[in-house]
Parts: sequence; structure tokens; C-alpha cells
Amino acid sequence: MTAAITAAKTLFSAYEGYQRGKISETDEGIRDEIRRRSDMLRSHLENIHNIAYQEGMKGLRNEVQHTMESCNAVSDVAQFGSSYRSKGNPSIQGNLAKKRLKALVNHDLKTLELLAECVYNCNQLQDELIKGSNEEESIKIARHIQQKLTRVQNFLNDRNTVFDDLMRGA
Repeated sequence: MTAAITAAKTLFSAYEGYQRGKISETDEGIRDEIRRRSDMLRSHLENIHNIAYQEGMKGLRNEVQHTMESCNAVSDVAQFGSSYRSKGNPSIQGNLAKKRLKALVNHDLKTLELLAECVYNCNQLQDELIKGSNEEESIKIARHIQQKLTRVQNFLNDRNTVFDDLMRGA
């Protein structure tokens, strides 16, 4: 519930920021939130990795390691990827067409929702491990989280394309 409220607040702020021409600040705020959630997710994954190690679940440990690498990649794309500020000329506060604005806000919302779902799935996985879940089922959940992180990366890449187009004046 809290994650959904935070996502809604962040999204509303983003929409308002994009509307008022504060593109650079809004972009930075969304990227900061993505990195914050990625850090939170990585922390959960490290706990799961430790449990898997303690329980001798090598397959799960390897899968969680891959998932942590995906999480790191998401954080890196948010931090170092194409952004309005890195590409921007401060004088360009271009107006986003409604279609682009809607696409950008939708990408932001989907990205934040997916990261919230990943954290929720990590909590589920941790709970299952505490209850004594078998390794095979745990691996399936870890793969599901990794698949969502891949979707997040794709949304971030699409988001970067919107900014690239804006910077080119397309």
C-alpha cells in the first residue's frame, strides 16, 4: 500500500513537473526514486542470497546472484543512462506533446509499479524460505523477479528514447 501511494505521489509530481516545463528536475526525481527502489530491492535480494547460502541452496543462490546483477543494471541505467540533463541544453524546456507526455508518465508509472512488485515478490520469497519452501519453487520466484527487472530495463530504455527524441526536437 505504501509503495503504491509513493508511486502515485511521484507520478503526480512527475506529471505536474513535465507539464510546467521542469523537465530536468522531474527527470532527476524519477531517476532518484528508481535508484532508491533498486537499492531497497538489492538489500532484499542480498538477504535471500544469504539464506540460500546458509541452507545450501546453490541453484537459488546462483539465480539470486543473476537477479542482483539485473537489479544493478537497472540502477546503472537510471543513474548513467540517457537523461534530459545529460543531453540537455538548459534553455530547452520544450513542451512535450500530449502523446509524448502520456508515454513518459506511463513509462514512469510502470517502472515504479514493477519495482514495487519486485520488492513484494522478494518479501514473498523470503517468507517462503522461512517456512521451508523447496528450492525449485524459490528459483521460479527469483526468475519471475528477474523477468520483471528486465521489463523495468526495457521501460527505462523506452523512457530514454522519449528524451532522445525531445532533445532532437522530433
